[in-house]
Amino acid sequence: MNLAAGPVLYGVVAAPTENIAMGLLVCTGFLVGMAFGPLWAMPMESVKRSYVGMATGVMNAGGSIGGILSPIVIGYLVGMSGYNAAFVFMGGTLVFTALVVSLVKLPPKADARLATAAEN
Repeated sequence: MNLAAGPVLYGVVAAPTENIAMGLLVCTGFLVGMAFGPLWAMPMESVKRSYVGMATGVMNAGGSIGGILSPIVIGYLVGMSGYNAAFVFMGGTLVFTALVVSLVKLPPKADARLATAAEN
């Protein structure tokens, strides 16, 4: 979903009207929101049950670090180059994240469980 959300977010920069830009922002939020379930399920299926709490903590820590650093980076980009640079950066980050997640390999057992769940 993030792979689709990146170009949609980039469309905000190129949107001819504010209404189209707002619609594209809503679409981006929808697409990013759709990615949350699988992004949380994959690691939980990949680690032993005794490490699920630690894996969740590491994921939350990563999100918190992003929540601290992103306003600083976006504020710097807006101050130096304007809002267009910030939106292009965010769209590029979404695409980069999607590519990194696509490289994650699930263990065979977890892969089989996810395939069975998808069939039902």
